[in-house]
Amino acid sequence: MGPVFTPLGGGGARDVSAREAQGDAQAVGVVFSGGAAAVAVHGFGDQCQAEAAVFFAVQGVVALKEARQGVVGDGGCGAVVQAEGGVAAALCNGEGEGAAFRGGAESGELSSVFTFHHLKVDYKNQQKWALQPFDFAALKTLISDWQTGMAAGNAWNALFWNNHDQPRALSRFGNDREHHHASATMLASALHMLRGTPYVYQGEEIGMTNAYFDDIADYRDIESTNLYAIEKAAGRDAAAIHELLRARSRDNARTPMQWTAGAQAGFTSGTPWLRVNPNRREINAGAATRDPRGIYAHYRALIQLRKTQRVVQDGDYSPLLAEHQQIFAYRRENDEASLVVLANFYGEVAKAPLADTAGYRLLLGNYPDSPTTLEEDVLLRPYEALVYLRQKV
Repeated sequence: MGPVFTPLGGGGARDVSAREAQGDAQAVGVVFSGGAAAVAVHGFGDQCQAEAAVFFAVQGVVALKEARQGVVGDGGCGAVVQAEGGVAAALCNGEGEGAAFRGGAESGELSSVFTFHHLKVDYKNQQKWALQPFDFAALKTLISDWQTGMAAGNAWNALFWNNHDQPRALSRFGNDREHHHASATMLASALHMLRGTPYVYQGEEIGMTNAYFDDIADYRDIESTNLYAIEKAAGRDAAAIHELLRARSRDNARTPMQWTAGAQAGFTSGTPWLRVNPNRREINAGAATRDPRGIYAHYRALIQLRKTQRVVQDGDYSPLLAEHQQIFAYRRENDEASLVVLANFYGEVAKAPLADTAGYRLLLGNYPDSPTTLEEDVLLRPYEALVYLRQKV
């Protein structure tokens, strides 16, 4: 069994002083000036039962190696850093020593790094509350740069679309109304075959969507309610503000988990702090787990591929069709096999012109009649994703 990596969010991290840390190897707090981000460390088994939050800032990551060693030691644990905003700039954009160095296997500091750059490609002028369609070219470039850059430093990526501070990726990068299943499974396929450790956020595996609330009383996120008050005071129309909130509010990811089609989605017999998404009747765990070709089954298939195909675990990454305006494509390759992944991020048919396609067989597709062999000109249907494998002789 390998290390379990878990990001801490909200009130999950324990803020402790350096003095406390001196007397408690399981609680380390490293204090710096400026903004902060959290590093979570989780152990497993009898060797390491540690959980700590290490806070650091733009000024530098001094003592990080010592802090990690004091908590993790050689017990086989992992340390994960969430890098965002100014901290991401310091760690990941060339200032200081870089995320690949901090997260490299030889650094003795971090096991994996979260970056949020790819979740800002729909920010107009880099402003969260300014809407625009997502920049697909930028999304592909960011994913590829992090894949190749971290690999060059023998470092490991955290792979994710969703978390508690982001709207639902299915509603953001897919079409959750007309192509719900295809969008959800395409996004999963595109992500899970990459180099790194995939993270699945609650409800993602059954296709949960944004909440699309239309009453400010339904929101609890302080950022959202503050925005509404500020924009209303400035004279902005309420409908326009709700358009922003439906697209960007963090509460879109925080609605109760939809277990059943029943009252409160089976989450509680009481009143949850956030209103349940009305689409619980169609989208819920009960229905998802009964569908052999549903979104949940697709996630299980992707996880099984990672367990059984070594090329998914350790294969090199190289981008394909980098200039294509609809398709995200890449190859994973090791000494045993080559894997090709094709993902159409749009609702129109797209052609993937490929070379060197002989010998590839279908591993997984998100349409029931996916082509069983890889051809030189592949037509991808709306939000179609295909995964092909070729064994080496």
